[in-house]
Amino acid sequence: MDFLRYGITWLNFYQPVAPLIKETLNAVNENTLIELCAGGGGGVLKLLENLHALNSYPEIVLTDLYPNIETYEKIGNISAGEITFISDPVNALDVPVSLVGMRVLFSSIHHFQPSDVKTIFMDAANKKVPIGIFDAGTKSPLTILGILLIQPLAFFFLTPFFKPFRWNRLLFTYIIPLIPLCTMWDGCVSVVRFYTVPQLNNLVGQVKSNNYILKVGHLKNKFGAKVNLIIGLPI
Repeated sequence: MDFLRYGITWLNFYQPVAPLIKETLNAVNENTLIELCAGGGGGVLKLLENLHALNSYPEIVLTDLYPNIETYEKIGNISAGEITFISDPVNALDVPVSLVGMRVLFSSIHHFQPSDVKTIFMDAANKKVPIGIFDAGTKSPLTILGILLIQPLAFFFLTPFFKPFRWNRLLFTYIIPLIPLCTMWDGCVSVVRFYTVPQLNNLVGQVKSNNYILKVGHLKNKFGAKVNLIIGLPI
């Protein structure tokens, strides 16, 4: 989680989606982002920075089925209260109606089976709330090769800079390399399960709801990496 959080933040992978989020918030007159499946909070501070650069100042609420409360508290302190969190579990398939705002998911939709992805769409449509789903990467053997070649080097050079400092992180990176191996495995499996734009279009086409629009597309970040996306909003 630390590796993913720092990697996404340093690389600013999701910078191109900030204008879309601002546009969607303005379209529905909303000023709250509900991040589902927030995990370790990867990239949320950079997202806030990117939105501020566009003169957009939403409150961001972090949620997860297994909330990482310690990390969320630290992120909240760094953001001076602009980022808050829900300490209770939140299921992305059935979000409480009390959580009002635009839902966003980053680098997480590929963890769900197709039937669950449709349920996520339908839950947002039935409750008439906007949603943005963003997943960076490509379903390619070259991506897997990149993970196998680049991630070990990244762990070797970057681990000492992860905060807070932990001796056990050094142990399980340099002496017993369980952290790099598990993260490489997770990355390779994620590539295999990554949804392509045609697959997302097919899933969206199966969602039937009146007065709700779902749009599928993709952008490229400054590294040339593709970011697949779905924007949904009530009419």
